[in-house]
Amino acid sequence: MDIVRVSGKRAGSLLAAGVLMLATMLPALVSAATVTSRYVQLSSSVRGASGVTAEIGFTAATNGTGAAVVEFCTTPEVGTACTQPTGLVIGAAPDDDTDHTVTELVTDQALKVVLDAPVNGGSPVTIGVKDLTNPSSGDVFYARIVTYADGDTEGNFNYTDAEDLGEYLDSGSVGITLTDGFDVSGTVLETLTFCASGSAITDCDTTTSPDLVLGDDGVLSEQASTGTVYTMLSTNAQGGAVVSLKSSATDCGGLVREGAASNTAGCGITPIATPAANIADNASEFGMKLALTGLTADANWSTTNYTMHYVAGNEDGVTSPYGSPIYNTNGAPASEGKGDLTFGANMGPTTPAGKYSASFSLIATSTF
Repeated sequence: MDIVRVSGKRAGSLLAAGVLMLATMLPALVSAATVTSRYVQLSSSVRGASGVTAEIGFTAATNGTGAAVVEFCTTPEVGTACTQPTGLVIGAAPDDDTDHTVTELVTDQALKVVLDAPVNGGSPVTIGVKDLTNPSSGDVFYARIVTYADGDTEGNFNYTDAEDLGEYLDSGSVGITLTDGFDVSGTVLETLTFCASGSAITDCDTTTSPDLVLGDDGVLSEQASTGTVYTMLSTNAQGGAVVSLKSSATDCGGLVREGAASNTAGCGITPIATPAANIADNASEFGMKLALTGLTADANWSTTNYTMHYVAGNEDGVTSPYGSPIYNTNGAPASEGKGDLTFGANMGPTTPAGKYSASFSLIATSTF
């Protein structure tokens, strides 16, 4: 047990949570007075709690008050037998006297305290005690306070036990009650909201079906034509969320001509492998770039350049089974992050005639 300095400072508030103060005027001598403004504040009012800090305070009634005994008992009457509250543990007296305050544990539930200097009647006194274990029951128990004049030397005042207090000055008791601890809890369900739209959106309630037709009235030229799909992502997942882009154009990664014998044979508009700020004229290439708000681009994609993350063999990239991650929430929850996906394509002088297309899907996954 650690004992902190005894001082004459004003105690402040006299009521701690869960602690009931009961004033009992029970002097054992006719000349004794009652110490007033008595209180006990506990850092925890839970039954059986350990490591509890207590502050015991009172106002001295007599000039020259220099020492005190504080006993924790099941009854309040000063000068009568003291039964220790079940489960109460005060601990042991400190090994040294760093605060120049002599304090000792005289019984299992009694502290003997010598003030740094005697105080006069009307002066507040506070006693700080650490490492208490609260009683295990919710029954009322009491701190009996008895004050003495002689506190110059440890053990110099004549307290023997609860029934043999010696010549003391004043006394009083404080009643204390404890409660069962309780929890307050609630559950927040996982949420993930993701949408894609063919027109700009402010929320996921105002989307239109995205269906991009590139070119002038659907006809591509040597100059790049672009179109944008607008997305929005929100999640409360602790690990955030990732959005991936998946293409149907396996073994191509670009746009495939309808009627071709295979995607490889029909891959007339190829994916941009080296990111570029613009799609070069006559390139016959296909790519995408991102514009993000509150989101982070994946390393394989860019917010400044057109590219298309295609990997031959379809084990990775947009034609892989799970697509290519394009952006994420940077490993944290996000609210209404915006991602604009701008696709661009053009033709070259030798691009075979026909309708070119690929089907895409966007997949949002979160980590809870």
